[in-house]
Amino acid sequence: MCTITPTVDLGLIQNQTVELYRPYDIPRRWHTRVGKRQACKVNVDGDLDQAVDAQIVMVTWNGVAADEIGINNQMVAEKVGKNHDLSHDFLQVPVDFIQPGLNSLYTFSTTTHHGIEVQWPGMVLLVKYDAPE
Repeated sequence: MCTITPTVDLGLIQNQTVELYRPYDIPRRWHTRVGKRQACKVNVDGDLDQAVDAQIVMVTWNGVAADEIGINNQMVAEKVGKNHDLSHDFLQVPVDFIQPGLNSLYTFSTTTHHGIEVQWPGMVLLVKYDAPE
């Protein structure tokens, strides 16, 4: 599935950069339900003292079935997206939830019905730094 979104204004000014941190160790079938938790990892190598904003970006199916979505055991959202449909989701992340090096991005759901599915490539972390590239 491919999608082209309208132009996104990241609000960048000359002395700011945005880093996209790619996930790895992504569950082969990311379908979270019945008290299960699934996660992927990202490595953050930027200077977090200069981080000013962050977002988790992901595509979900039935994201409303999530009870918790987060990073490093810190919840950033409960439900996202749509009911039994695809959604491209952007979740605000407090910068102080991010740690240098290894980070874990996760979903948790207790539903016994169709749970939240995270589509490939998993959960991506965007971090905006108040520093030139």
